[in-house]
Parts: sequence; C-alpha cells; structure tokens
Amino acid sequence: MNEFVVDASVAIKWYLPEHYSEHADRFLNSFFELLVPELLFSEIGNVLRKRVMKSECPYEKAVKIIKAIEALPFQIGDTGILTEEALDIACRAKRTIYDGL
Repeated sequence: MNEFVVDASVAIKWYLPEHYSEHADRFLNSFFELLVPELLFSEIGNVLRKRVMKSECPYEKAVKIIKAIEALPFQIGDTGILTEEALDIACRAKRTIYDGL
C-alpha cells in the first residue's frame, strides 16, 4: 500500500470542482493510505467558509462536505511534533508553515 500526505487543497477537490480535480480523485482508492495533518479539518472549514461567503457553495452543501471528509479513513498526524521541521521546509520553499506541516 502506498502512503500519501493529503492537504486541504487536494481534499477539497474531491467535493468541489476545481482545476486538477480529476487528478485528486485518483487518491480515493483503497490502494492508497492517506495521511493528513490534524489541521486539515480546520483548513477545509476555512475553504468552505470562503466559498459560502462568496455564494460559490450553499451552506448546506458545505456541511455535507465537512461530514464526508470527517468520515474518510485518514491516518491523522499530530503536527505539534513537526513544527521545527515544518519551519525549515516553509522557509526553504517560501511557503506557509501550514504547507510545511
């Protein structure tokens, strides 16, 4: 079984059409074990809040998406122990600490 770390930018593509959604769909397969940082759920919530506020997604659909994502068989990683390494990655890649995690 192959392991992949999935972040909110991939997970949201499973439920809302975006550029590269078809590529994200390939990870919804029992052949892959999906690892996610614990902050994935708050990041997804924030993406959905923005979409609701812009009238790009009805609130009721956003709630259904949250429930569907919570039900996926993710292996949830504790990001607290990765902060130092994430800082290094974020600084080298010029990304946010969230992306580093």
